[in-house]
Amino acid sequence: MSDQRAHEIWKQICHVLDEKLQYGFLEQAKSVVDVKLEGDEFTLFVSGDDALRFFSAEVNQQRLLIVSRPIASIQRFHVQKNESSPFI
Repeated sequence: MSDQRAHEIWKQICHVLDEKLQYGFLEQAKSVVDVKLEGDEFTLFVSGDDALRFFSAEVNQQRLLIVSRPIASIQRFHVQKNESSPFI
């Protein structure tokens, strides 16, 4: 479902969040079970309702866009619930 580039981008985003001490984001990132990049749209597949609400919130969508700007040309983040186990 995902590709190596998407995983690398997500890893870099998490690294920036760690550098910026965004521990709330990092805690929710533990619920990400997969990622997918299609063009300039990035999809996060999460394992729980809390993470789905968190990453779907407009303020957190904006934060992800800002953090990802130096990493990749992403215009939109999508969030979908998946019943798999987290990979982080």
